[in-house]
Amino acid sequence: MRRFVKRKRAEKYLFIHTKRKYLNAIRKFQICLLTRYYVI
Repeated sequence: MRRFVKRKRAEKYLFIHTKRKYLNAIRKFQICLLTRYYVI
């Protein structure tokens, strides 16, 4: 039981972590596109 709870918590943490990473990547990509657009 304890192990199951631990695993669930780890999955939740991983999900939040990957989501944050994904959002950061999108933000960086958008900034790159904007800068490129302004440079051209």
